[in-house]
Amino acid sequence: FAGTGKADEFLLDENFSYAGYQITREEFFAHAKEPALSICGNKMYVNKVCLKKAPDTNRVLIMISPQQKKIILKPCSEESKDSVPWMTANGNIRQITCKPAFCALIADLTEWNLNNRYKMIGKMVRSRGERLFIFDLNAALIYPRKPVMDDDGNVVRNALTREPVYMESWRHQFGLPVEEHERT
Repeated sequence: FAGTGKADEFLLDENFSYAGYQITREEFFAHAKEPALSICGNKMYVNKVCLKKAPDTNRVLIMISPQQKKIILKPCSEESKDSVPWMTANGNIRQITCKPAFCALIADLTEWNLNNRYKMIGKMVRSRGERLFIFDLNAALIYPRKPVMDDDGNVVRNALTREPVYMESWRHQFGLPVEEHERT
């Protein structure tokens, strides 16, 4: 609040401490203008924000760090070895269909049930002239499947819910304690 010119409006408390406070996770807030990656079953897809931030390419390299549990999507040219299409020819979102082996590796790494949908808010990074999208698998919102019943009480299908369930490690906390947040 520097520069307001009205410092006297703030209470002076020399004994104030951040002890016991948590810095709230950004995943608890709306992210309509930030990149997002979703994984469900054998499909993964990004939101329109990613496509708008890399409009000159329709392919990406998908890189995974098992140690950090992060995914990088690196926009690239069609000539790039191992690249996959992430948008249609007219610039719309395209689901990336994954082989069962890839899905099994993700599920094993994250302990996810891929019948659910997992959505991660990402960060856009520019490094050495390259644009990257980085997504943290540890910070995924979980959209579980719930049975849809007919009038007789029979399960017709399982539908994804619109309300997320948070990671078990987030239970009863808003985020990291201030002290721990400052160390990361």
